[in-house]
Amino acid sequence: MNPYYAHDAVTLHLGEALNILPTLPDASVDAVICDPPYALAKLPTALVTNALTAWLSGHRDYVPALGAGFMGHDWDRFVPPPAIWDECLRVLKPGGHLLAFAGARTVDLMGISIRLAGLEIRDSIDWIYGSGMPKGKHQLKPAHEPIIMARRPPDGSLTATIARHGTGALNIDGCRTAAGQDYRDKCASVVGLGSNRNGDAYGEWAGIREDSAHDAGRWPTNILLSHGPACIEDGDCQPGCPVAEMDQQSGVRKAGERPAQRAGIGYGGAGRGTEGDRVVLDSGGASRFFPVFRYEAKAPTSERPRLADGTAWPTVKPLALMRWLVRLVTPPGGTVLDWCAGTGTTLEAARLEGLGVIGVERDRTAADLSVVRLAKPYAVGLFSDGAAS
Repeated sequence: MNPYYAHDAVTLHLGEALNILPTLPDASVDAVICDPPYALAKLPTALVTNALTAWLSGHRDYVPALGAGFMGHDWDRFVPPPAIWDECLRVLKPGGHLLAFAGARTVDLMGISIRLAGLEIRDSIDWIYGSGMPKGKHQLKPAHEPIIMARRPPDGSLTATIARHGTGALNIDGCRTAAGQDYRDKCASVVGLGSNRNGDAYGEWAGIREDSAHDAGRWPTNILLSHGPACIEDGDCQPGCPVAEMDQQSGVRKAGERPAQRAGIGYGGAGRGTEGDRVVLDSGGASRFFPVFRYEAKAPTSERPRLADGTAWPTVKPLALMRWLVRLVTPPGGTVLDWCAGTGTTLEAARLEGLGVIGVERDRTAADLSVVRLAKPYAVGLFSDGAAS
């Protein structure tokens, strides 16, 4: 099958996912990252029940014919059926991770569809922002999007899976929450965890599982914060910004010291500890414990491709957010699959991280916008040895 676009390590196919995905080889990608339809439609219980009955009866590609979702679009009338996730499971290497954005009120249905394919639900990441608007007087203001984290079952133990396939772990060190300038925490052996070592991270680090044990920053969280679109860089935040709200409630802790904990205190109850030492603390509000991104209700020009006639796309995820997610679940030199590529934010994010990426998109306009996006000069990022243009 001839791709719609192919350059360097990026391939984009135009067509329906259930037509394109079966052409990909088994166990050929290291991660799947996608922003699929949320089903922002009216979903009566009977409609959902009928879909679940059809899926469990073997009609794995069943999608109800009635209704329309986001902005009246037919493609958003329901969440992706298990047949899509069946293909994701097949093309993922053992232990490979899947990240799927979801709607707050349909994440349960999306999760069931993913589970029915045999993928293990591992976690849920919450992307929190402050610029959402309520859709009616009896609705809450939307302020988060859940991201389902799933994984193809490992091939034996996790250690064996990483050795055989290079997949199964998370890139902890590559996604640590950057600490403040005063962060000099030295408690790598403070909490007495003994020989309890990290086994879920790519790279060289084999430190204890402790949030403050690494000079590069804190352990990544499953909460991701975003500034509001009117927040000023290194300045004042707009009212309702989740970063400012969190720091206001927590207050600012000034840098200081505390005694190191004694040996024998911690999960393992063993270990030599650092009794007698002092631990230097960093300062700031509670937001410093979480990854923080800049929310763009409408992505900036540099991240929002346009066709020659001015056509753009209504929803575009922030590039920095997608780079963090790509980096989290993809091993160095790996390949990412996005089966609903939209205008190519995941494709660009993967390319900037020095990874291979395969995209599938059913809408020709979106695919053309992806081509415009990918035509920009770029410098290769974290996992790369150099730059390209």
